[in-house]
Amino acid sequence: MLDSGASDHFTGDINNFVEYEAFTSPVSVQTATTTSRIEGAGTVILRVENEFIRIYPILYIPELHSRLFSLGQFHQAGLHSRGSAKELSVYEGENKFLSFHP
Repeated sequence: MLDSGASDHFTGDINNFVEYEAFTSPVSVQTATTTSRIEGAGTVILRVENEFIRIYPILYIPELHSRLFSLGQFHQAGLHSRGSAKELSVYEGENKFLSFHP
């Protein structure tokens, strides 16, 4: 899921990580509906079609039920986005990096 209001990238599945480091002291964060704990951070590799995309850092919140990607983090990394009612895509230069669909 892509979120334009998320401050970072998050996952709730520890198995998503190819590299992971637990925090010595979990960090409490306020979400839209509750307070959660970030327990660590690491690297996730996504397979998109026939390519692999490495994304770091991804924060680990065990209570999440999906992956949440921050549009702002992609923009801060130098990527840009274009969207329509059918999809929102993130680009690296003119190359499509990721696409998200409603």
